[in-house]
Amino acid sequence: MKESEILVLVQSIEQPRVIKRIIELTEIYNKVYILGFSRSFYRDINSSLFANYSSIEILKLKSIPNRNFFFRVVYYFYFLFLLNFQFKKFNNIYCFGLDSRLLVFFSNNSKVIYEISDISWLYFSRPFKFFFSKLDYFLANLSYKVVFTSTGFYESYYSHLPLQRVLIKENRFRSFNKVQPILKLKSDVVRVAYVGAFRYTDIIKILINYFKNNPEKELRFYGDGYEDVVNFIKKHSEKYPNIYFFGPFKNPDHLEKIYSQNNINFVAYDNSLDNEKVAMPNKFYESGFFNIPIVVSKGTYVAQRVQEVKLGWCIEPNDEGIKMFFDSLSVSHLLKAHEQIKLLDKKQFYED
Repeated sequence: MKESEILVLVQSIEQPRVIKRIIELTEIYNKVYILGFSRSFYRDINSSLFANYSSIEILKLKSIPNRNFFFRVVYYFYFLFLLNFQFKKFNNIYCFGLDSRLLVFFSNNSKVIYEISDISWLYFSRPFKFFFSKLDYFLANLSYKVVFTSTGFYESYYSHLPLQRVLIKENRFRSFNKVQPILKLKSDVVRVAYVGAFRYTDIIKILINYFKNNPEKELRFYGDGYEDVVNFIKKHSEKYPNIYFFGPFKNPDHLEKIYSQNNINFVAYDNSLDNEKVAMPNKFYESGFFNIPIVVSKGTYVAQRVQEVKLGWCIEPNDEGIKMFFDSLSVSHLLKAHEQIKLLDKKQFYED
């Protein structure tokens, strides 16, 4: 029997993992209400999927400019007012991220589910890291349930939490019956897909510098990011015929087409960052579902998983590591990996 209703606080409604989780909540609750923010990234592209679910209702959604902390703080006070007055009837609250969880702490709502898909305080300098880690642990301990999208998060930083209040919900791919696995890989040239948010500017610059000097291989960007990095990619895509920029896409609707045009998924993120060392990118699951070989960064939890299931390769995401890897990579390597991936148990990568 379903529970009655739940209020979901979101940091960015266009995030595919957020959309997926909200839709999952419709299987547990009769009504799912949304309060939070929309960003300029992917605006109105991914969240249009909500139109298929009558049980989802957006109460308040405030649009904020990227990198504008002032607007976010102002709206937090506004949302705090709503939680304590207009929306105080909600006992069930689902929070994404530390800031949303802190907001609910100052309201009267009781049954709080707290999802941690990134450990934000790992990006802070040492004094701030200490303070916000203690705050995060305090809020996690107060929560009814704590959801982790990576086992690495729990094992590395939150193992003190009692297991009965912990849920590990990896971001396995969900197709919504819109896409199918790829059974035949592109075999003309090495085609590298960089799919999603353009967060790691230095690595993107290294990639582009390599491919502009190696025109026999192709580099293709699908997604969005801050204006400076997007403009950098666009400028080089206009100048070099083997570098492409396709812009934002709809998840999951466009993913089959994207991966069918490429033969390796580049997911080698900055392994000097503590959060990235223990995170599980959703591209791991997409690669497994679509049968696309993947390359990730050494020294990370996702690298362990890639090696365990033989999904691809691990590299150092620097000039030397990227050059050594792509210099030695051939289409025949990719075709062999593709055939091996097709034989893997797909249940580890997706859910119905």
